[in-house]
Amino acid sequence: MMPRRAIHAVVLNLALVAGAAFYLLSPTVYAYFSEVSMSYSRVPAWFAATAPASMTARIFARYNAGSPIAARFRKRLPCYLVDAGARQNQDCAHDIGRGQLVYGPPNFKIPSGRYVAWFGFSRDEACAAGEVRLEVDTKWWSDSGGGPSGGRFRKTLATYAGRIEPGDRIELPFTLKLVDAALGAVEFRAVGVSDCVLLSRIELNEIPAPLR
Repeated sequence: MMPRRAIHAVVLNLALVAGAAFYLLSPTVYAYFSEVSMSYSRVPAWFAATAPASMTARIFARYNAGSPIAARFRKRLPCYLVDAGARQNQDCAHDIGRGQLVYGPPNFKIPSGRYVAWFGFSRDEACAAGEVRLEVDTKWWSDSGGGPSGGRFRKTLATYAGRIEPGDRIELPFTLKLVDAALGAVEFRAVGVSDCVLLSRIELNEIPAPLR
């Protein structure tokens, strides 16, 4: 029979190994003001599918629910989009021509859940109807890049491609999973395919969970 002291040593070693594994597999947590972010640095993507990643994400699952930064973004989302070739006017609407892009807002953190994004379009002297591609993405944090990664940690949550007429309102429902919300920032993208469209509004609403 193994001596009691040896049993204690084995149990302690197993606990230390489990603790070390949890520490190595769990993401780094950055908490500031009313927001929390998590990140991995130079590790394979499968780290995010481990139990430590899920447990850490669950602990901070609702931390960003009352974020004042997210509230400011949601109030006027188009005003915080970044233009890549497109042009923003005084009303925060964006003229998007062929091959032009708008995306953002930067570092937009919201809790996991079910949402619907509404993209509204109008017209001006330069833009009216055209084809566009819309996306809702999540971009996971990467320490090595100093911000949201656009590579292997990027996921498309919802997409639409087609012709847009003035007055159209495109609905993109999507589900933001627990780990994606913890590690990533949500990003809205609109890419011009042909002619020119005027993106005048983006709204984000949470879909209530069904009653049980």
